[in-house]
Amino acid sequence: MPSPALKPGIVKPKPGAYIPPVPAVSLIGATYERGADVQEVTGIGLPFVFGWPRPPKTAAVGLSSTTVYRRVVTERNNGSVVLGAQIALRPCATLAACLAERATFDQEWTATFKAPAPATAKDGRTWLTVQQGTQYRLSMTRAFTADGQSWLVGVVVAAVRGEELAAQRVLNDIWRQTQ
Repeated sequence: MPSPALKPGIVKPKPGAYIPPVPAVSLIGATYERGADVQEVTGIGLPFVFGWPRPPKTAAVGLSSTTVYRRVVTERNNGSVVLGAQIALRPCATLAACLAERATFDQEWTATFKAPAPATAKDGRTWLTVQQGTQYRLSMTRAFTADGQSWLVGVVVAAVRGEELAAQRVLNDIWRQTQ
């Protein structure tokens, strides 16, 4: 993982309020339904809050001089991960700067998380890759602005078989919360 030191430093983002699920267009597949029982993932140093289907276990997994790394998982009693998300967050001077830095950011965060790089443009600020295999994996990079600051967020959500819809709901909620 990257160095634990922040140089010159990233201003700690102020988390936004959680926007409850509403019927909406999805980035991919399933979304949380209105009134869904979701656990709000808060307090992990992100400028957004997102929903998780079961009580999550969160961790700060490292920092670099430019990027914050976080992990959220649901584990079985034996400690194996059923559903997991790894998140990389980088501030940018402007939204245009985020878009210009995206390729470099993608190389860095996907190498750190050993994730497939998001390759399919979904809109002017979002890229996605779906990977089928022993695990179902969704990778997304998104440029967004929150509380006057522009950000790049890289997310990989991985799920065991049978949890694909939960992975889609988590990714879609992060996408929706970073509008």
